[in-house]
Amino acid sequence: MKHPLESLKARLATGSMSRRQFMRSVVATGISAAAASSVADQVMAAAPKRGGTIRIGKGHGQTTDTMNPGTAENGYMVNLLQSFHGYMTEVAPDGSLVPGVAESWEAADGGKTWVFDLRKDFTFHNGKTVSPEDVIASINHHRGEDSTSAAKPLLSSLADVRADGPGRVVFELTSGNADFPFTLSDYHIPVGMSEDGEVDWKTGVGCGAYKLDNFEPGIRADLSRNDDHWDLENRAFFDSAELLAIIDANARQSGLLTGDLDAIDKLDLKTIERIKKAPGIKVHSVPGTQHFTFEMMCTSDPYTDRNLRLALKYAINRQELVDKILFGYGVVGNDHPIGQGQRFFNKDLPQREYDPDKARFHLKEAGLDKVKIELSAADAAFAGAVDAAVLYQNSAAFAGRGEGQELPPRNPPRWRRLARPPD
Repeated sequence: MKHPLESLKARLATGSMSRRQFMRSVVATGISAAAASSVADQVMAAAPKRGGTIRIGKGHGQTTDTMNPGTAENGYMVNLLQSFHGYMTEVAPDGSLVPGVAESWEAADGGKTWVFDLRKDFTFHNGKTVSPEDVIASINHHRGEDSTSAAKPLLSSLADVRADGPGRVVFELTSGNADFPFTLSDYHIPVGMSEDGEVDWKTGVGCGAYKLDNFEPGIRADLSRNDDHWDLENRAFFDSAELLAIIDANARQSGLLTGDLDAIDKLDLKTIERIKKAPGIKVHSVPGTQHFTFEMMCTSDPYTDRNLRLALKYAINRQELVDKILFGYGVVGNDHPIGQGQRFFNKDLPQREYDPDKARFHLKEAGLDKVKIELSAADAAFAGAVDAAVLYQNSAAFAGRGEGQELPPRNPPRWRRLARPPD
């Protein structure tokens, strides 16, 4: 259980209580006034300061980008949409689900029916109150035969969505789904302003913590704080923000080093150590959910054979890929997409290690002495994908070596460039 002092520190840091209130509360727990004052000084010194403009260089963005949330496909648009839009629910840093536009929700009929209550007097940036009709139009934008939204499959089990009074929305599903509220946090499904049953995504009017003042696809976006947002204690610390699309990694890093940019993403891992040594720059390596894979079509031969698949899994030296391709900025995966920072990660599942002997065993169990696999790779999938494929080829060669045999010579693989990165 969290100590009361930690909760009080968090409230002081976010501005939800004054220093005087903090002092009184801390002293009431038995801590001396001098100690309480010292803690308050430390918390306030470390707390974020409001104001100013942040300039962010993003390694994503293209001139064909639109504000249609259903077709957002790169990191630039994801960040932009989440900046000026509001969502029914949000995922907190600890992986739990927290209220957003919806203040509360509850399930009925075994999870087939979900009832969401909207925040009262919550408005869009133009002053219009967020209504159930806006939510319904925003959801229906992703449904229907003609929808091209990436969120369409996420809502395939939704049979009906309707209003139940001025501040309540009811979702009827075809079957029970305990995780349905998480679905509504997806970045493709913001709550947009509607007119005549259609969501108006082109104007850029949202209900998020920032207002969209200007958008030039593939170039920049300018935002300013929404002073009417319901949660300003915990977000929107900057008065304004500039979101710049800078695809070239060298240009992004140069902008950071010269002070023209305050923050960038997608650092070049080859130069990250040099960046870390620059004065005034902090590199934050935050565990995420991105994972890099070599995929097999398990419905097509020869990958229909489980033993062959296991042979290929034991033939890859995962730690070598983390060390040489990611320069240590990653962790070894375990043949599933659930990362260590995710809520349902199974820490007790044994890690599958590189084991050429087991690879040979499963290859024989599949009735094979050797197998020829064509591996397709392109750096469009992820930075270093081609080098990773070469390392895989090399580690798999050990698995194909019999007792007392020398490692076969490594032949350059035949590359077939992918039209787009794999999902």
